[in-house]
Amino acid sequence: MAAGAAAVFAVFAVWGWTRSEPSPPVARYTLAFPAEARVADLPVAPTFSVSTGASALAWAAQTDEGRHLYVKSRADLDPVRLPDTEGARAPMLSPDGQRVAFEQEGRLRLIPVRGGAAITLADSVGQWGFGWVGEDEILFARVSAGAFPRIGRVSVSGGAPEIAVELEGRGAFAPSALPDGRGLLMSTCGVATCSDVELWVHDLDNTESRVLVPGAARGWYSASGHVVFVRPDGAVFALPFDPKRLEATGPAFPILEGVKVDGAFQPDMTVTPDGTVLLMLGSSVAGEARLEVASVSRSGEARPVDPGWRVSSARNRGWALSPDGTRLALALNSDEGDDIWIKDLRDGSLLRLTYDPAEDARPSWSPDGERVFFLSRRRGGISELYVRRADGADEARAVLTRADDGTESLWETSWSADGSWLVARKGGTSGRQGSRNIIAFDLRGDSAEIPLLDSEYDAVSPQLSPDGRWLAYASEESGTWEIYVRPFPDVTSGRTVVSRGGGLNPMWAHAGNEIFYIAPDGEEMMAATVETTGGAFRVTERTRLFSLPVGTYWSSAHTSYDVTPDDRTFILMRTAGIQDEGGPTIVLIENFRQEIEARGGR
Repeated sequence: MAAGAAAVFAVFAVWGWTRSEPSPPVARYTLAFPAEARVADLPVAPTFSVSTGASALAWAAQTDEGRHLYVKSRADLDPVRLPDTEGARAPMLSPDGQRVAFEQEGRLRLIPVRGGAAITLADSVGQWGFGWVGEDEILFARVSAGAFPRIGRVSVSGGAPEIAVELEGRGAFAPSALPDGRGLLMSTCGVATCSDVELWVHDLDNTESRVLVPGAARGWYSASGHVVFVRPDGAVFALPFDPKRLEATGPAFPILEGVKVDGAFQPDMTVTPDGTVLLMLGSSVAGEARLEVASVSRSGEARPVDPGWRVSSARNRGWALSPDGTRLALALNSDEGDDIWIKDLRDGSLLRLTYDPAEDARPSWSPDGERVFFLSRRRGGISELYVRRADGADEARAVLTRADDGTESLWETSWSADGSWLVARKGGTSGRQGSRNIIAFDLRGDSAEIPLLDSEYDAVSPQLSPDGRWLAYASEESGTWEIYVRPFPDVTSGRTVVSRGGGLNPMWAHAGNEIFYIAPDGEEMMAATVETTGGAFRVTERTRLFSLPVGTYWSSAHTSYDVTPDDRTFILMRTAGIQDEGGPTIVLIENFRQEIEARGGR
């Protein structure tokens, strides 16, 4: 038996997969996974799944050979790595535990647990997870360029997928079937950050959809007669629910807390109809301060920048080092609101920079380090660029205002080293492809908007080179996220692919000879060595630098790390208190429906 398999078996034996006696009414077990097949850290996409009755467990594992799916059945001693699942995300076991649906390179695929080839059921599939309708049909999120995601359905026997739900002005994703296939639950949102996330119910008979729980990140039906849902703060509630009338029958009540919820408002949790729960403990996008800012060397040695300092933020709110590397501007959530703060890395002092009730996010520094720019929604839902002196001596003022309808909101900015150019990413709705475009402003002139990249494909994370001659960005124009570089400002005069096999979050080295980026699975920091002599751009080498620490916060739509001026240390944010050796805390709860019924007075 391999060492990793033995470790997993030892854990599963402890929580009773091999025992023959009846399980207790409600049983909780903490699971552990071997380092060589640890649970992958996947933002947005579900990482694990459990079948009805906990007969099988599936998870996306990070291995030395990449990311693969593993399955452990109750009847087997060892976990099994499933073939042809490299890069897979969002595993979803069938109710009987015999098959696994998963997302791989934008396709919905299905593979038997006990041998057999994987088959493709649908293309253009989102990564938010799936819902089984009995054993015969799968619900999924269908994505297409320039449109909100919709809920699709497809038979496991094959055939053309069908659209089951399409909402006006909102995306629908993360579907979960209700009893008898009559209806479904789904998460929805209509803005880029998904901060307006809601749980909806849809009637498949009359095609009507309506809000069930405002502010809920995701939900599932339990045979206890409740919809179990997770809020963005990681609290879990049970809502009495009639699956025939598709209506709530009473007020929701709390049942759990502390579930990890990522910056895209997606919880690391799943619930089966019989009340089996599998969840990951951790920080939440709206929870208490459980995060820490860490520095990581090029060899992967990580340490907190200020031991004991805990913050509340999210991967989408952003942070940035000052040009001299002595101060960190970051967006934090406190009792006073979402504001920009300045952390002095020399003496540890913390200065609050903004005080407006509106959400302030994604700070960046002026090239001279005297001012901090940030995005703020001080005019309703419109995200615009503001600036204030880094010492707070003046008042914040608007630098770039946008259209009143919010469609031209700014979501990312990058400055040229001399301060003469600003490039930005505008638009963007969670799950809506083709709505994120890159623009520029020549600040030496009238500051009129100059379109750079505007197509049916998303383009994000614009980064100008130190000499201002090249624009790096991430785009999905090839069908997967890759890093590209174009000449600037004439972006139509050339294009070079920097990454190989996918990439996100580009960042230029201050020396201009490297471009850092994150591998598409969110597990590795990469570096591409580049040459720009003679007006030509070329990549000479691609190198893996280190594995991201467990619990690292990052976003596919926004570069969420920074690099010190000497290009030797990376600054990132991670879940506080997680040790890389042990990995995240994952808890299995069997027969939880009984506790739900007891708390609900049923």
